[in-house]
Amino acid sequence: MNFPDRLGGIDRPCPYRLPMTTVFTLKRCYSRILLAGLVLGGSSDLTAKIKTGSFPTDGETNPVEIPDDIGRTVGNIEEGDETVDGTVESNDFVVAPLPSRNAAVGWTLAVPVMYMYRPEGVSQEDSTWITGAGGFYAENKSWGAGVFHRMSLDEDRWRVTGAAFYGDLRYDYYGIGGITSNALPLRQKTSFYMVEGLYEVKESLYLGLKGVYADTLVGLGSINPDANAPELPPMLNQSIDIVSLTPRLRYDTRDNEFYPTDGILIDADAAFGVEALGSVSDYELSKLALNFYHDLSDRGVLAGRVATQYAAGDAPFFVFPAFGSGADLRGYTTGTYRDRGLVAAQLEYRHRLTQRLGVVAFGGAGSVSPNFLGWEETLYSYGAGLRFVISQKNNLSIRFDYAWGRNDEQFYVGLGEAF
Repeated sequence: MNFPDRLGGIDRPCPYRLPMTTVFTLKRCYSRILLAGLVLGGSSDLTAKIKTGSFPTDGETNPVEIPDDIGRTVGNIEEGDETVDGTVESNDFVVAPLPSRNAAVGWTLAVPVMYMYRPEGVSQEDSTWITGAGGFYAENKSWGAGVFHRMSLDEDRWRVTGAAFYGDLRYDYYGIGGITSNALPLRQKTSFYMVEGLYEVKESLYLGLKGVYADTLVGLGSINPDANAPELPPMLNQSIDIVSLTPRLRYDTRDNEFYPTDGILIDADAAFGVEALGSVSDYELSKLALNFYHDLSDRGVLAGRVATQYAAGDAPFFVFPAFGSGADLRGYTTGTYRDRGLVAAQLEYRHRLTQRLGVVAFGGAGSVSPNFLGWEETLYSYGAGLRFVISQKNNLSIRFDYAWGRNDEQFYVGLGEAF
């Protein structure tokens, strides 16, 4: 199953927050609230991703998905942001209850608490520092809470992130390979700790390393599972330690994070579970994704994504890639198609009818396989959606998507574009 990787918003009075040195307008309050939700809910990718069934012990997924340039975005100069001496004042404190919906867990309420600031002596070229905490509760009784910190140093050449998270996650397990007739309900309790450092080796290109420690316990969510449910996964009802090191590469030339109209985004990483360091087993989870964006007109944008994942070695079942988790192939319940390898490609046309209202149409295909770059059963996805721009400054939208898969269909409400 899949925890929401984006948090949706609703039209409500501005939540309580304490401005540090400036007084913001109502419009700016909405902007800050949504950015706070984005920090805890994820970007594709904004895409992370709070995952069930592969969250958060896959050794590469942050429990709190912090987009690499979120700090720079919230630190943008805007009316009322400049101090008397002309420097940018980015200090801000935000509390924002935000609802969202995901087919896997139902309606969810997340409450991020975030302090955005730039310490004395830090360059104005650095991204705004972000320290925060948050929690969520889902309709299926899943819940979690965590803390995080993000800082930028040496004129944004270094980006350092740390996070800790605890979750009690309930989801359905459909086995490995194709869909089964019935699911096995599981309950997974996880403690997760992560630290990551990225360094800009050249313009737009960051290289770095992430370290993860997680302790998880997976058990049956039902005393009497269905007789037609899939075979019980290994390592059930025992503590599982995950220790992984993940080299990372990120190349980003997008003109805007939240609604790109031009550029590309390449994310590549390989999480190595290391038994010698205390991990339950030696394994590798590799991921590579390419997003591209091209403006077709003043109102139309073509977006595309190609992605692959592969779990090698003695990887726990919840590490295996699965559709319905993340940005690839909307329209599937997470875990109905899960295997060692995953490949997917999709296109999406985005059209703005007005400054606030937009529509999208999308389609794609993919497959899961026991082999690297393998292709077995062809899975397709198509659908349409509405967008409402709630932060014009950042071009950030609430999205409503309905997607059809080969034997499934899903409705989504969330924050930001799908990828």
